[in-house]
Amino acid sequence: GDRGFDPHHPHISQKRGPHSAKPDEVRCRIEQMFPTQRKIELFARATTPGWGAWGIEVGATEPW
Repeated sequence: GDRGFDPHHPHISQKRGPHSAKPDEVRCRIEQMFPTQRKIELFARATTPGWGAWGIEVGATEPW
């Protein structure tokens, strides 16, 4: 097979971040897999440009 980036590969290896925070790699992969769709992060701890966010720590936001 071909070697290189596989956006559908389920394994993510990254240093542990703050409690329950999602790795940046997750958002990057989602953006590569769904470049034109609207996105929302549930249980968000912070906002991400271009994404909606819902969670106790951020309230609720809509980028659209």
